[in-house]
Amino acid sequence: MRLFTKKLKSKNKNTKKKKKRRKGRTFKNPSDVKLFYRMPLLLAIGIVCVLIGIGISWNNSKNYKTELLASSMPKGTDLPIRKGTSGEGHLKLGNSLLSSDGKTLAVEISYDDTAHNSLSSFGTNYKLDLIDTKSNLMTNAKVSYGMFGTDGSGVLQIHSESGFKDKAFMIFLIDKGVIVTNDKLQLSHTMTDSEIDQSLAKQLEAVENSDGTQESSSEITLPPTYMIRLNAHNTQKAPRNWSNDSELVSDLFVKKNLTKIDKNVQDIKAKIKSANKSLSEMTKRLEKNDKDSTAQSNKQTLESTLNQLEESLDSAQKNYDKLSKTTIGDNILNPKQTDFKKFTVTDINNVE
Repeated sequence: MRLFTKKLKSKNKNTKKKKKRRKGRTFKNPSDVKLFYRMPLLLAIGIVCVLIGIGISWNNSKNYKTELLASSMPKGTDLPIRKGTSGEGHLKLGNSLLSSDGKTLAVEISYDDTAHNSLSSFGTNYKLDLIDTKSNLMTNAKVSYGMFGTDGSGVLQIHSESGFKDKAFMIFLIDKGVIVTNDKLQLSHTMTDSEIDQSLAKQLEAVENSDGTQESSSEITLPPTYMIRLNAHNTQKAPRNWSNDSELVSDLFVKKNLTKIDKNVQDIKAKIKSANKSLSEMTKRLEKNDKDSTAQSNKQTLESTLNQLEESLDSAQKNYDKLSKTTIGDNILNPKQTDFKKFTVTDINNVE
């Protein structure tokens, strides 16, 4: 009986141990089952990432388009010539200023020597065209063009009584061909203002109806047409509103040129001072040892350099004095061209 009781107790103990072991066990999912449970979460994360990517791309595209529509030519840009090139010379975009009230944009157009030989030095001998867009209509704008002396820069003015939007517009500058060379005299036909307007209108209409890359072979070719792309918001403001040409020209480039010349004068003076110090050193070396070949060579080079620097300083100083003492008349830009045609297009980036 005791033996049976011991066996029964031993069996009960084993049963309890097994139950405890069972209770202590944890159920583990296979790896594929875990992945199955995680897939919805991964899918949701993937969808969110795709949506974020699409949003970023759309925003970048929108910002790029906005910047493209608002972009203007930077200072120093050679003005492109529409539909090809020409030997008439190069015009370059110079300084630009916006009047204090934000209603008048003034732009300097600089000429190289070839352009001065081939193009007129009077504003009235140019044609002006304003190219705006349907999203930036410049209905009440006024445009004028005059020259600062017969060998100076052109000055383009665009006035908008309601101010300017932060969008680009274009000006076409066309010389009427007053200066005629022998080659031009052999041409059988010179376009009139009316023919130029009709031809330009036809070309812009073709741009609107297509991608702007094709042109009719029978179309009349325009004279060299310099293109100027501008945005008044991309330039600095002047300290005042201009009441006459003298104030405008002074703010636009005379003061800046004087500052530039003065800086050049100071730089030359600093170089002369350094060269004189070096020359003094070489002179002392030769006084102590007249056979010092290095000192002899350096002295000759420095003396030659100093002569060149002195000539440059004299020229720069004369330019500064001449410009600073120049009397700028209130109507220095006359005669000006104030007549212009306005053309409106959908996309200014297709006008080439």
